[in-house]
Amino acid sequence: MKLNSILIILIGIVALAVGILAGTRLGGTKPAPAIKGAVYEAPLPVPSFELIDHHGQPFTQNRLNGKWTFIYFGYTFCPDVCPTTLQSLGAMQKTLAAQGADRDTEYLFISVDPERDDTERLAQYAPFFGERFLGATGSPEALLSLTRPLGVIYAKVPGEDSENYLVDHSSSVLLINPEGQLQAVLTAPHVADRMAEDFLIVREYHDG
Repeated sequence: MKLNSILIILIGIVALAVGILAGTRLGGTKPAPAIKGAVYEAPLPVPSFELIDHHGQPFTQNRLNGKWTFIYFGYTFCPDVCPTTLQSLGAMQKTLAAQGADRDTEYLFISVDPERDDTERLAQYAPFFGERFLGATGSPEALLSLTRPLGVIYAKVPGEDSENYLVDHSSSVLLINPEGQLQAVLTAPHVADRMAEDFLIVREYHDG
């Protein structure tokens, strides 16, 4: 594994740990349940942001309200972890649908590679994994203002030329509750059945 990738993972783990401690100190009243990842006893606020979705429409914080949103940060040129994770999320959605438990879910793929991932490319990529999948991206400044407070880390890895490069990035899936707050983080490796089970645990915890 490249040094950059190791650093990205380590920084993401530290950011996640800090966020969990902060969420607990905010005054959660119920012990968080065990999942493959972490549940915040006191959900963390999502900072204000403005991105553009793959329909060319503004995607702001308000659009997170009223549903459970699974957010994954990656990029369409990713050769491995991005398509694998999105496929797992698509399979999870089908598992939830079979149980009648997906009525209030949405799946948001946010590209951290706005240089190459325009709305047209995202429109071809994100819906491939499911009809409820939406792609979005924004300016480098808009992406940083959203990702850093959430503990999402990414870094461009220079390639042979300006058009051919990789982007190291966090691999966790963020779960946003219907109030638009960060409720849980699902960590890799992502297995559809386990994610579905963990989501139902988190939703029951939130509703209870």
